[in-house]
Amino acid sequence: KINETQSLFTYPPGTTYYNFTDPDFVPQFTDDITALFGGDTALYQQALSSCGDNIPCLYDASQTLDVELAVQGKDTADGYQKAEREAENFPPVIAGPTTMNVTYGEVFTATLSVTDPNTGDNVSIAADIFPTGASIDPISYQFTWNISSYTNISIRIVAKDSKGAASIYSPTQILMCYCANGGVCDYAGESIEDGSVSQVLCVCSNGWGGDHCTADFDSCANFPCYENVTCTDQKAPLAGYTCGSCPQGYTGNGRFCFDLDECASSTTHQCQQVCVNTVGGYSCSCQSGYQLNTDGKTCLDIDECFKNPQICSQNCTNTNGSYICSCESGFNLNNDNKTCTEQCACKNGYLLQPDGTTCADRNECADKTAMCQMICNNTAGGYECGCLNGYTLNIDGKTCAEINECAISNPCDANAKCQNTPGSYVCSCKSGYTGNGKTCRDINECNASNPCGSIANCFNIAGSYYCQCKPGFYAAISPGNSIQDGNSCQKEIAYQMKIRIDATFNPLFNNKTSTTYKNEVAKLQAAITSAYQNNSQTAYEVKTVTITTLRQGSIIADGIITVLKNYTRGVNILQTVIETEAVNGYVVQSANITDYDECANPADYSCVGNQRCINTVGSYICNCSIGYQFNVTQQQCVDVNECKASASLCHQNANCVNTAGSYQCQCKSGYIGNGISNCASICTSTYCSGNGICYVDSNTPKCNCTTPGTSGSRCVRTAASSFSAGEIIAISIGAIGSAIIILSLAFAYYRLSRAKNRSPLTPEIDYLTTRKISLSTLDENKNEVPIS
Repeated sequence: KINETQSLFTYPPGTTYYNFTDPDFVPQFTDDITALFGGDTALYQQALSSCGDNIPCLYDASQTLDVELAVQGKDTADGYQKAEREAENFPPVIAGPTTMNVTYGEVFTATLSVTDPNTGDNVSIAADIFPTGASIDPISYQFTWNISSYTNISIRIVAKDSKGAASIYSPTQILMCYCANGGVCDYAGESIEDGSVSQVLCVCSNGWGGDHCTADFDSCANFPCYENVTCTDQKAPLAGYTCGSCPQGYTGNGRFCFDLDECASSTTHQCQQVCVNTVGGYSCSCQSGYQLNTDGKTCLDIDECFKNPQICSQNCTNTNGSYICSCESGFNLNNDNKTCTEQCACKNGYLLQPDGTTCADRNECADKTAMCQMICNNTAGGYECGCLNGYTLNIDGKTCAEINECAISNPCDANAKCQNTPGSYVCSCKSGYTGNGKTCRDINECNASNPCGSIANCFNIAGSYYCQCKPGFYAAISPGNSIQDGNSCQKEIAYQMKIRIDATFNPLFNNKTSTTYKNEVAKLQAAITSAYQNNSQTAYEVKTVTITTLRQGSIIADGIITVLKNYTRGVNILQTVIETEAVNGYVVQSANITDYDECANPADYSCVGNQRCINTVGSYICNCSIGYQFNVTQQQCVDVNECKASASLCHQNANCVNTAGSYQCQCKSGYIGNGISNCASICTSTYCSGNGICYVDSNTPKCNCTTPGTSGSRCVRTAASSFSAGEIIAISIGAIGSAIIILSLAFAYYRLSRAKNRSPLTPEIDYLTTRKISLSTLDENKNEVPIS
């Protein structure tokens, strides 16, 4: 208890220490808990039942008379103590291999390290996520895994102490080796990420392919056989392929086919008389006196007598391939074997008139003796049959057949469809062409809408187009098909190829549109691709070989090799395969494989706008050009305003002007310089003469002349007449003084020359020194007399 002088409190006006002091107060202590309840036995028993021997809880119950409130306080305190104990507890430490190098079908074991930094904690381990066939020994901590799956694998093991703190172990990488059918895992190469598992690439044995050597290697994928010849792949474990028979009209082994001369043997053509060989087939014709039948094979005799009734003067008898003339009774055949002479008689087609000596034409059309089906035209001594438009006269010269204009002469454009109609026809341009059907022009789809996109090149062909993935891109398509847009092209890796072939260069190779060039390129591409496909180190990765140019020098072929992104063996393997493997039908003298520079040809990269192409090994990247930066919102390169980015680019007397991709420093008005390191005032201290004041007008220095007698743009003195009298006197005195000085110097030089012959060296020096002092004295005073 303290007294009034010991109190640290201050009191409100009108009150003192005694207003706040209770001399009768007796503090209560917890030494006797029962006494705190003041004899309330029921409350004490209720508190003792709920609080137990917890003194703070019993005390709170006695003071608040609320057991439930006291228990809440006890629970709150217990919670704080428990949280404090858990905060002081550290979880166990569990560790194992960061990388599990496992093989499909084998057993993998690893012993984990499990420790706890807290003394006395009991640690248990359990599998949280396990693959099929995996287990963990809770005593030795040995992890055992009988590997029966190779995808969708996750491993997570939990170590937990007796206080509930836990740690988790999961390997950083599971490196899975699964190469079936004699395949070997290539640990030196890159792996393929498959979810949580890294799949090691396989080097497959012959006949097998795919990621795990479980798929049959399709040797026909690159069309090794001749065009339109069926390729049959040898199913694994066999390797290779077989080609079917050459197309009709060709002979060969299926890989290489050549034109068959059907006319060389009667067993290989069906012509009745004359056979004419053509590329991939043949055509038939007839001997003189015959005409080709509609079947295009057999020949029909020409009835010369009917075709030309006047060929004989009287009687005409048709024979196979020819005719015979004869005369009526009483007439003889002349030596020309055509005409007859004797008594009067009318020729065929004429009628003897009643006078017995004259003949008149017989109108066969009028007397119905003509046998024309459609049109009869009377002629002198005969008649001719004709047909309506759209019909043609048959071989008999009398009947008419509808003309299938489409089948006979195809009056439409070569790139149009001809539809026959009764007596006529209709022409319409084929797909890929435009026009009226009589004339059709190819539609250049590549110019119209660029259907191939930015990662494929568009090639227009007659009536259509096709897309070819740009170098470094590849599209997996079925044999014999082509891509119609660039959406199926996937980014791969491109290499530049140059090989020298031991062969004679054909000048037609200089013309890329010639059939000779195209055939040689197709043959060489197929041979090189086949060499790569038949080598186990490149069979899966090498996808396309594209020849771009044939040059002279034996034959130098430039081209591009496209391989998959996971190809890691570099150019040495690609070059070795060409130099050592059999390239069918060719002798390779040398080969050079290098990285393909996509940036060298704008058609091979897709950088746009203010981007620049940067070549990388096997690919390229697009970066913003200098002075530009990538805007994420606009998704394009935008100009950098260097003037805003830095205030110290230009001189302090210059203005910074932003330009596209750069900036310029321009000196302010009244200053001149490069704008970067210097901008000097165009008003220099010496620009104006005669104390003139320099000022700037329209960025040009000008002078304000303030001294009398000066004027002009530079404030120079105008003439001598403008000098004042005092100035003229001063100039005159200066001129006289100068003359005196010059005479004195001449006289001194004369004295010195004479003394040189009779005086020692030292007096000469003293004399000259004295003279110098005198001249100096004159020099110091010369300002008093201006010298003109």
